Amino acid sequence: MNSNIKSEQGGFLKLIVLIVIALLLMKYFKVSVTDVIDWFKTVFNSVFK
Repeated sequence: MNSNIKSEQGGFLKLIVLIVIALLLMKYFKVSVTDVIDWFKTVFNSVFK
């Protein structure tokens, strides 16, 4: 039981670190959230056409 809780906390911590790194990279490359959303829309439209 105790190891299961530690595993979930470790996964949550990794997710937070990944989000922070992604936000720092977005700031470094001067990319906004709307640019990322538009890129995903373009990718999905080209894949599913």
